[in-house]
Formats: sequence, C-alpha cells, structure tokens
Amino acid sequence: MSRVTIADVARTAEVSTATVSNVLNGTGRVSESTRARVKAVAGALGYGPAGGGGRTLGLAVTAHGQSAWDFASVPYFARAISAATVAAHRRGYALMAMPAGPAEHRWRTLPAAGVVVLDSPPSDPVVRLLRARGLPLVFDGRPGDLRARETWVDNDHEAMTCHVLEHLAGQGAERIALIAGPTQEYYSRASATSYRRWCSRTGVRPCVVPFDADDDTGRGLDALLTGEDGPDAVFGLYDPCGRQVLEAAARCGLRCRRT
Repeated sequence: MSRVTIADVARTAEVSTATVSNVLNGTGRVSESTRARVKAVAGALGYGPAGGGGRTLGLAVTAHGQSAWDFASVPYFARAISAATVAAHRRGYALMAMPAGPAEHRWRTLPAAGVVVLDSPPSDPVVRLLRARGLPLVFDGRPGDLRARETWVDNDHEAMTCHVLEHLAGQGAERIALIAGPTQEYYSRASATSYRRWCSRTGVRPCVVPFDADDDTGRGLDALLTGEDGPDAVFGLYDPCGRQVLEAAARCGLRCRRT
C-alpha cells in the first residue's frame, strides 16, 4: 500500500472513513458530489495499492522536469518508447508515455503499477515523488541511490566512447573534442568520464565543450574551431551536434569529413 491512509483521504475530503470505503468499493449510498470529491482527493493523494495502476506502466523523461518539451520527436527517446512498449506488451502490460512538464499533480495521480524513468538527473523531484508513492522504478542509467524495488538498464558507455574515439584516432585525428553536458544525464556524465580516461591513457589533451540546445547554427563552436590548436575531430553526444558542427565549420572555412 502507499503511505497515504484511508484516514488521510477521509480527513482531506471531510467525510468518514466508512464513506471513503464505500466510494472506492462502489458500495453504500453516497451522493454523486461526495463520491466525486472523495475520488478526486484519493487520486490527488496517491491513495491505493502501489499507485492503483493494475497492468499499466508509465514512462517519463525527466531531464528537464521544469519545462514542457517534445521528447518523443527525439530519435533516442522515440526508440526507447517503442522498445519499452514492446517489452511491456509481451508481459501483458500497457505503457503510457507521459508528457514532460512541471505539473506535479500528474505524478501524484498517475495510475501506474510502475514507471520507466529516462534521463533522470540527480535529486530528481519526479523520482522523489514517485518513490513517496511506493512505485517500482526502472532507470536508464544507474542512479546514485538505487533503492529497493528499483533497477536500471543501460548501454556500455565506456565501450561505446572508446570505440568512437579509437575510430577517429584511426582516421588520423590527434585532437578530439567532445560535446557533452552541461545537463546531468547519466549517459552524458558516463561518456565524459570515459572520454577523459581515454585521453589520459593515450596522451590526448581533453577538450569538453558544453552542448547548447538553443544554438541551432552552432555559433558557440566558432571559437573552438578557429582557436589555436583547435580540434581535428569532434565527437558529439546529441542529435543536433552534427548539424551544429557542420554549420560552424562552413562559417569558419573548414571542410568536414563525416566518418
């Protein structure tokens, strides 16, 4: 059961616990207005067995929890939603991909038996709320404080990063820059750590450049590409990085070879 009790619902709705029981069990004689109020209060408080979601799972992207944005149009998230849906259906569950945004009531009332959390930052307020409801969670990337009834899945970011860097070095690159962060997604932090380890091991001077999602034409990269000892290869972790580098290189009179 969630931490919210039937007494909490009754007190908030200003009715007796018997009335709450009748409403939630569909029994007894209760006016429609009272029935609606009790159900609304119970939902808002998150009262019910482990979220009351039955065979329904939620999926949330919480990297930018205070802003509404269309994560489903990002190829990585689109593929993650598709894969999670297939896995859920194979096990008899439905999957709801929740819209991103700061509406806290959405997470308080989400009718789900568990939630898949993508790109969760440290001290994620959404995760804190879902944990308070007692919901099982699955993360993409290992959270710093994994708890009971929680698990995680992920790619091997160290192997992936090393594979890309070795490929670029094999093409003759000697000064490889990484575009990553400044947000705190697990994969960004893990990839940047692997990049620095690879640089230390191979004697390459590390150069990590923050990604700017609002810089559509990559003007923030101009100084990097034209600076003394600028990179001869760029590894970008995010989908728009390629476009940003190409446009910056064109302005700076540089030719790009995509490998």
